[in-house]
Amino acid sequence: MAAEPRPCPSCGSTDTVIFPDDSGRCNSCGRAFLGKTPLGAMIVGEAVDAGPRARAVRGKVRWGLFGVVGGLLAYAAIPVLFYLSASLESKSLGDYMATVVNRNTGPLTCGGSALLIITGLYAIWAGMYVWRGFPEKTRHLILAGIFVIASAAAAGTDPPRSILWTGAVGLAGGALALLGGLMARRVLRAEEKGKAEAPPTAGPTS
Repeated sequence: MAAEPRPCPSCGSTDTVIFPDDSGRCNSCGRAFLGKTPLGAMIVGEAVDAGPRARAVRGKVRWGLFGVVGGLLAYAAIPVLFYLSASLESKSLGDYMATVVNRNTGPLTCGGSALLIITGLYAIWAGMYVWRGFPEKTRHLILAGIFVIASAAAAGTDPPRSILWTGAVGLAGGALALLGGLMARRVLRAEEKGKAEAPPTAGPTS
């Protein structure tokens, strides 16, 4: 038995397709929406092509670029941590890394640096989706910003100067991604409010 159509949460159109995992795809604006799928899981609605008409009307959300820039800054924080900090302490890179590893804060510094790679990629991925017109990914962009900030804070625990330089770069990247996600969510909510106040677009009567 086919699932009953339900209005698109983005544009209000009832010209939607509901998939077995309870996710959906709007044939009017082209946006996918969640159903009962757990947060972060791939939904069928994202994998199904909504056609050239939907792709043409999908508007870009420029706040997503903040996530892309924030992710790149997360990557930049890693060489800043090791190369610049080694230079400031007048040590070679090898000597500085050996010093960091042997300190009590070494696991946090190394673990935070590794996490900056993962969280930076997460921010870039979410930011690109939001920028391309998938504001439903804003929750991922917000989470990515928080994760980048936490990773940069962990990587910057090594005294005396790396917390200053890694924090200045990594924390700025996380803040940008977080700001982009919050502003994109604000745009999405404004669109949803406008669509809710307008009469819904009727779908085809086939």
